[in-house]
Amino acid sequence: IGTEWVELNERETRHNFPITADMAPNVHAHVTVIQPHERTRNDLPIRLYGVIPLFVEDPATRLAPVITMAREVRTDDPFTVEVAEERGRAMTYTLAIVDEGLLDLTRFRTPDPWGHFHAREALGVRTFDVYDHVIGAHGRQLQRVLALGGSDDGGPVQGAKAQRFKPVVRYLGPFALNKGGKGRHTFAVDNYVGSVRVMVVATDGNRAYGNAERTVPVRKPLMVLASLPRQLGPSEEVDLPVTIFAMDASVRDVRVELVTDRTFTIVGAAQRSVRFNSTGDRVVTFTLRTTGATGVAKVKVNAMSGKERASTEVELDVREPGLPNVEVEEALIQPGEQVSLAYAPLGIPGTNSATIELSTIPPINLGQRLQYLLDYPHGCLEQTISKAFPQLYLEQLVELPQKGADLARSNVKEAIVRMTSFQRSDGSFNYWPEGDQYDGWTSVYAGHFLLEAQRQGFDVPQRLLGPWSTFQRRAARDHQDSNGLQVPRPAQQATQAYRLYALSLAKTPEMGAMNRLRERNDLEPRTRWMLAAAYAIAGRTDVARALTLGIARNVSPYNETGWTYGSGLRDEAVIAEALLALGDRTGAFTAVQRLSAQLSSNAWHSTQSTAFALMAVSHVALNGTLGSKMSYQLQLDGKGDQRTSQRPIVQQAIGAPERSHALSIRATGDVPIHVRLIRKGIPSAGDERAAASGIETTVRYVDGMGQAVNVARLEQGQDLFALVTVRHLGLLPDLQGIALTQVFASGWEIRNARMEGTEQATLNDPLRYQDLRDDRVMSYFDLPKGRQVTVRVPLQAAFTGRFYLPGATAEAMYDHTVQGRTTGQWVEVVPPGSLVLNE
Repeated sequence: IGTEWVELNERETRHNFPITADMAPNVHAHVTVIQPHERTRNDLPIRLYGVIPLFVEDPATRLAPVITMAREVRTDDPFTVEVAEERGRAMTYTLAIVDEGLLDLTRFRTPDPWGHFHAREALGVRTFDVYDHVIGAHGRQLQRVLALGGSDDGGPVQGAKAQRFKPVVRYLGPFALNKGGKGRHTFAVDNYVGSVRVMVVATDGNRAYGNAERTVPVRKPLMVLASLPRQLGPSEEVDLPVTIFAMDASVRDVRVELVTDRTFTIVGAAQRSVRFNSTGDRVVTFTLRTTGATGVAKVKVNAMSGKERASTEVELDVREPGLPNVEVEEALIQPGEQVSLAYAPLGIPGTNSATIELSTIPPINLGQRLQYLLDYPHGCLEQTISKAFPQLYLEQLVELPQKGADLARSNVKEAIVRMTSFQRSDGSFNYWPEGDQYDGWTSVYAGHFLLEAQRQGFDVPQRLLGPWSTFQRRAARDHQDSNGLQVPRPAQQATQAYRLYALSLAKTPEMGAMNRLRERNDLEPRTRWMLAAAYAIAGRTDVARALTLGIARNVSPYNETGWTYGSGLRDEAVIAEALLALGDRTGAFTAVQRLSAQLSSNAWHSTQSTAFALMAVSHVALNGTLGSKMSYQLQLDGKGDQRTSQRPIVQQAIGAPERSHALSIRATGDVPIHVRLIRKGIPSAGDERAAASGIETTVRYVDGMGQAVNVARLEQGQDLFALVTVRHLGLLPDLQGIALTQVFASGWEIRNARMEGTEQATLNDPLRYQDLRDDRVMSYFDLPKGRQVTVRVPLQAAFTGRFYLPGATAEAMYDHTVQGRTTGQWVEVVPPGSLVLNE
């Protein structure tokens, strides 16, 4: 900007320096010159040349958005927000309207992009601390009391205001505003009382930025608020408390009316009257009973007082907490013949579904098996992949309506996205999305799925597949199997063979590791078949044939609850894949016939086995080994037409599955058609049966002092704990992958002890993972022989009414024969003080 020579005489100090008129008007300068302590030689005045640090603000970099709107907004009525620039400059902006109470929780400030991009740079020092870990190491987790780093956002904590209504969060934009223009936006805030902050953040697209905010109260003389549980079950009763707010002295007599859909019936009066002598709030209660139907239920409450009107609508799920039953009817239609089937709904209304499946290949029960994968409630990495893996080939294998094809693609994409939550920093994958639960086989399985998805044209992020490949190549080179206690040697060898197979699919075969594994003389047949497939894909079919020479192609049934999650069916699928890689189409067809015999039966198969089997059948079918053109005539209730399909499988959902239908199918081509009618539905509550196969499950309820609680009748607001114990009966070896599912009564609320920091999940053994949802808790753990695990869940009786409490179910995820179940019961929650205590 310029320099200034200044002469200082002895003992003289000057602080003020002139600034020339041609400098920018917004110039900030602070200079201090310190006079030396000693005189210089010859007593001459000291001449100093100083560089003055100046901070110059360029007005062209600042935008000044202006918000014009009413000072007060009325609930439910439209209002307009007008946005302009103070000097009429062009800009692009975003607009947000957010509940002030939500913003107070984090002391959120309206974003200031100008201050961010034009901030002064401080020293590059990073500060961190372990304060939370130290102060909370031996007690409850404490709220942070220090605000480290920038202090601009570290002001005093404001008192949180009670939020009685659903918070408002609106975000729109970006919007472009021309020079001299104005933007107008119309909103309506439904059923809300409080204040909102209107925030505008703007830029000119170059280097100018600005922001503006307005806080506006939202009021209405008459308001109404209703509260229900998040979910209910069929035939349950619940009390609906409705709070009426009179916020103006003119509101006196209020009539409250309840309107429900077909999912509810009203017990007692559907209208109530309330009188206010002054402003305030009153509560009236209605009683609702759910019908036998399930689905999304809606309840609307209307309040009227003179000209004032208020309403609120509550939406919730009415679900049957039990698991669905599936029944399959099948037939074989020879060319020119016809078969008739009678369809009757299965389960309670609203849970019914039905599919007709036609195929020219050996029946694989695709509809039922695929539905089992989709409905499986647990969400570890293996099951996430198993659900999506067969859907990679579904569109090519099965003639689907466009909606079904889109859904299959969407499910695959969702699985790929979800896998990012499982990946570790070294490129491998965790078994659960939290903690450190590495599993060798499943980590390879994840990469196998990503490779196949990429081959089928799906977008697979390189940040997933690249690090996985690097990790697996390193693991393949470093592999040394041993008789470890945690993972037996055969499982280690099978995992290494699978790793090498996946790397061959990735076109990065590790020939050295393959040769080292091939030289071992203690390989199991499943390992030899997998290694042979790796060699075949890598182009060494001669070595692959030598590996499989003399190996039996039939696998004895078995179930492995951990390590490789193997089974006879899964290994049959591996054999089919290996034979296809070797070019033995006849052998692959024979293997698929064995697979279809097991898939078409009513036998239970794990997610791993089902996914591998469906994948193998798909590969063989798409290779042209199976199936041919299908011609048929399908009639539903006497209506239908002639159809032809080039795919080996056709699926069609039956419309209106809640009522009976008449079906007829005729094979009009020259090949026989396998027909399967698949019905699904959830049985009514109370039909559970207790079971103890390999493990035993018991449930008891206690209060905070450990005293037993009778849950048949609880007072509203009462706290209690569910103690569910799963015990190994000692007849089986150590069990891995036990899944305990506890579904609780709709009127009870699950307290999230993990967030409260007050409870530990188990009393003895730690869980591998725990999933807390609205109405259930799913816990996962291993169960050594002769041991037991007790899971403790804190609860609260929150809503008055009569509800069904299902039993607890524990099962081995990879061996359905191992399970322990308890029965359910009806429970009641009554208003406080309703229980009469005996002395």
